[in-house]
Amino acid sequence: MLLYPLKICGITNEADAFSAAQAGASYLGYILNAPTSPRYIRVNTAAAIIKRVRQIYPAVKHVGVFVDASSAVMDQVISQLQLDVVQLHGQESLQDIEQLIAPVIWKTVIVSTPDDLQQLHLFQRSLARSACSAILLDSGQGSGQTIASTLLDQVTDFSTIILAGGITPDNVTELIQRYHPAIIDVNSGVEAVPGKKDIFKIKQLIQRLNRL
Repeated sequence: MLLYPLKICGITNEADAFSAAQAGASYLGYILNAPTSPRYIRVNTAAAIIKRVRQIYPAVKHVGVFVDASSAVMDQVISQLQLDVVQLHGQESLQDIEQLIAPVIWKTVIVSTPDDLQQLHLFQRSLARSACSAILLDSGQGSGQTIASTLLDQVTDFSTIILAGGITPDNVTELIQRYHPAIIDVNSGVEAVPGKKDIFKIKQLIQRLNRL
């Protein structure tokens, strides 16, 4: 396992899951309720992959990504997959988070304008009294773009921040050394094509992390 926590998201098949786990990923992410996404995976397919990975790599944690799903749907999927983490990637409110029963909850905040920082600060202030344990910063749903440094520079506390959005082997070192997020989240930055990972890029990124 890496010393620096890494989540590889958008897993769609067993081969990619095993390649990422073998390379040293800390978390594997599955997009479970966005059928139009090229990285969408059916719950039954994810269940089979998670079961196999847990047999060989029990230390790897599995993250279910939901976009504005109902609590009933999420409760069922969480139970079926025995997810380690639930990532809320839509417009979910603090009230929605409080109603969800999950081992660990991450809330995504899309940051593309200065106004978005207000929502980030709201969720950060609520961490101590809510069920949410971390905030994932992204530039957009599947945008593949990095968050502007002028916005990231205004975030004062990265101790509970998962940084996502356009992270690649070429920029991961600079981003970590500049911001020191709790976890790095990569998706399109280690893909061959949307929905299919590139094991060379995964290994290259992990090599960069291991040099930190």
